[in-house]
Amino acid sequence: MQESGYLVKNPSMFLKKVAFIRKYEIRDGISVPRQVQSVADVRFVGKAELTIDFSNFSIEPLKPGLAAELDGQ
Repeated sequence: MQESGYLVKNPSMFLKKVAFIRKYEIRDGISVPRQVQSVADVRFVGKAELTIDFSNFSIEPLKPGLAAELDGQ
């Protein structure tokens, strides 16, 4: 599964456009991040790319008392 798009509002005056692709995989019914790719058009410099690969990602079960606290928020 993946989502992609671009930022509508630029986070900095030095950035013209920022696009992203986020890839996920489903593990036991939960979406887990697999990769994030970002490309930014930077003023005065050109194109900058960043790729983050997630590995050894694990989801630990909630502690018994913590689940009840989160439901109350």
